[in-house]
Amino acid sequence: MVAPSDPRFRSTRHTHKIVFINTTRVTDFLAENIPVVTFNFTDFRDIINNGDDTWLIDVIGHVIERDALRELNKNGRSHKLLEVGLQDLSGNKLKCALWDKYAEELSTHLINDKPDSPIIIILQLCMVKSFNGKNSISNAFHSSKLLINENLEEHREYREKLMMQAGTFSQSISQISTHRSVGISDDLLQTEHMTISDLMDCTSERSVALLAKVVEIDCESKWWYPSCSTCFRKVDRNGVQFYCEKCIDNVPAIPRNRIQVLVFDVTGSISLVMFDKVVTEIIGKKVADILGDLGKVILNLICL
Repeated sequence: MVAPSDPRFRSTRHTHKIVFINTTRVTDFLAENIPVVTFNFTDFRDIINNGDDTWLIDVIGHVIERDALRELNKNGRSHKLLEVGLQDLSGNKLKCALWDKYAEELSTHLINDKPDSPIIIILQLCMVKSFNGKNSISNAFHSSKLLINENLEEHREYREKLMMQAGTFSQSISQISTHRSVGISDDLLQTEHMTISDLMDCTSERSVALLAKVVEIDCESKWWYPSCSTCFRKVDRNGVQFYCEKCIDNVPAIPRNRIQVLVFDVTGSISLVMFDKVVTEIIGKKVADILGDLGKVILNLICL
């Protein structure tokens, strides 16, 4: 399906995007006129000075400092984090945080590559993060692509220009100070949140925040339910009254919202249920206001 682009972290400059949902079918098609690799590099100075998170961006630079590969517990799951400092050909410096497979891949290169050879990375479709007035970059979940010292034209040109500046590359990669009070990771770990991929892998019950976009509303399912006027739990018909299992009593019933939606983020899509408080904030009306006197008639009919 085609939907408007998100206000943040867009992968292209197009005003709309193609969304894969559960019923989407994909087939192979040979299209030789579509380039396999293409980049649109953002200048480090633009990232440092502007920090626009509207788009996912491409960057190229060489590693000048690094932290140790760390293992962190985030939302009940173990994650790997590697923070590095990048520099471009103009001498501008930028912090970069890499997570999980990206962190492990770069860490392997830092250990195994020759110390007298620059480690040039291209991070495609990464996101800009801002914390304490300073901008940095990070991989965007699983959508980013990390290319390290590849035999690409962009890597070769960068290496040639870097060597022309330095003659022979002898700059060693320094260790990031461990005494910094706030790091990039602190920004990412301050808020309890999950992606859709995290939700699908989660096996424990907890309250989390999810940043996703609603792409489809289930119009076939019932959009409201009779609830207890005291605890708001769903109530069952008990003769001419409603019985609440939590309150263990017959209670007055009120209609409340229950809307099933399909949402997606950059990691996937999932079907969720939005209940009364969230729906009321979005549409600005309660179910009782929408149904009016008809709601009372429906509740009476349910009891019959």
